[in-house]
Amino acid sequence: MDRHVYERLASIHAYLQSLSQCRQDLLQVVIALASSCKWSLADRVDSTNLASRTIVSRGIGHRSLAFHHSIDHLLVRFDLPEAASHIHSWKHRWDWDHLTELNDFDTMLQDPEYFAGLRDEEERIEVATLLAFEIDRRRGLSGDAAIPVLPRWHVPWHEIDVRGYISSGSFGSVHCGKWFEADVAVKLLFQADKADFFHEIDVWFSLNHPNVVKLFGACHVGTPFFLCEYAENGTLPQFARDQKWQDWIPGYSLFGRPRNPVWAALYNAAKGLQHLHQRGVIHGDLMGNNILVGADRKAKLTDFGLSVFAQNLNPQAAEPVGAVRWKAPERLGKVDSGPSFKSDIFSFGMFIVELLSGQLPWINIGLDAGVRQEVLRGKLPHRPPQFADDEWNLARRMYCFDPSERIDSFSVVMTLRSYVGRLA
Repeated sequence: MDRHVYERLASIHAYLQSLSQCRQDLLQVVIALASSCKWSLADRVDSTNLASRTIVSRGIGHRSLAFHHSIDHLLVRFDLPEAASHIHSWKHRWDWDHLTELNDFDTMLQDPEYFAGLRDEEERIEVATLLAFEIDRRRGLSGDAAIPVLPRWHVPWHEIDVRGYISSGSFGSVHCGKWFEADVAVKLLFQADKADFFHEIDVWFSLNHPNVVKLFGACHVGTPFFLCEYAENGTLPQFARDQKWQDWIPGYSLFGRPRNPVWAALYNAAKGLQHLHQRGVIHGDLMGNNILVGADRKAKLTDFGLSVFAQNLNPQAAEPVGAVRWKAPERLGKVDSGPSFKSDIFSFGMFIVELLSGQLPWINIGLDAGVRQEVLRGKLPHRPPQFADDEWNLARRMYCFDPSERIDSFSVVMTLRSYVGRLA
């Protein structure tokens, strides 16, 4: 099936090369389609054994069907003469290939020799997990490796159509993609500690709120990944800098940006934080890069790698981790006293300063070590000129040096709600 899609794309490529000049919009569509097909083929090639490739082919077949329809649409949309070529008569060939794959799958289920070539326990678990997702019978095919009881969040990687790169870091890389018809973000992890991976799933999958990025599922077999809601508008600070706000409010301009949507976005983010705290979850790493803006233009909290359930806190102190510029003073000493609801409030207060000022906290201090030193001395950022008196008072009540003096998430939400109503 992959080969016929490739042959159709190669035919279109040859036609484009024959042209003296090519339409830019046509070229962009062809490049996007070829890139998507490349990801699909890579998925299949990455399966290291015959059993895995046979199981995965069930998903690949349906994906190739979608590619064929996309190519048909391209030919019609741009009225390409290539449409008349015999290479684009694909339906009978696809039906035959699809029937062949179904027969191969049935043969595999009835022939244990397919599993004899599995090299190690990891490969047996990979195949067993794929089979457990596809069927609910013949549980003895995996040799000594028991077929696992799949967690309810499990999504096999061959169901994901990875389409484009978004970003990367030390943890791995983030890509946009499709899961069936849904736009999703796929967070691939380079080297995931299994305990950390399952911990983040436990926290994230327990959350369900419009102001928290939704985790649809994950996969712990092979290259681990998270599958989550695609926040197409990026981080909230970047969204603000790009001036993508709507509903301009006369008299409430903030550096050319309407002031009301700024507070509405903060109100949304605060509701997400309140949901976490009501569920007994401490985020532990709040900052601008971990607050995204979805297609609905609502702010959403994400990145729960350092989040914990309050009831499961380890009382033992540890080395400080996470972003220093947003971190509470009780977490910046030689040892980290641990995350708390109060430390989340401090970080969110620093984020309010970040968003309204348009600059990172402590922008005048270059090194994190210098920031840590200033905070531990009891110093806090100076008031940016963008703040009204009551707005600055809110921020100061959130990042008090003494944790016991900080307000809670409910008070933050109610105050921000009053700001939004006042400016509407």
